[in-house]
Amino acid sequence: MIKNNLTNLLKKKTLIKNTYEELEYIKEFLKTYKLSASDLNTFLEDPKVFLRNKVFKYPFEDNEYTIFGKVYHRVLELFFTKYKKD
Repeated sequence: MIKNNLTNLLKKKTLIKNTYEELEYIKEFLKTYKLSASDLNTFLEDPKVFLRNKVFKYPFEDNEYTIFGKVYHRVLELFFTKYKKD
């Protein structure tokens, strides 16, 4: 559903003004893309945000949740590395 909707929006050029390279990148991305519930909600709220954040993966400013996630993952990584050594 999301692949067809996104493709139709891109063909109509109502979503973004795009280049041939961008369209090819999106087509390649969609070949292996697996839809999640949060991605669907993002797309339904604003397709441009979905393109920017999920397809093109623009960097975004960290907030308290992403900072916590990064710290948590780093601690787990350090623990696992030390565990493997010892």
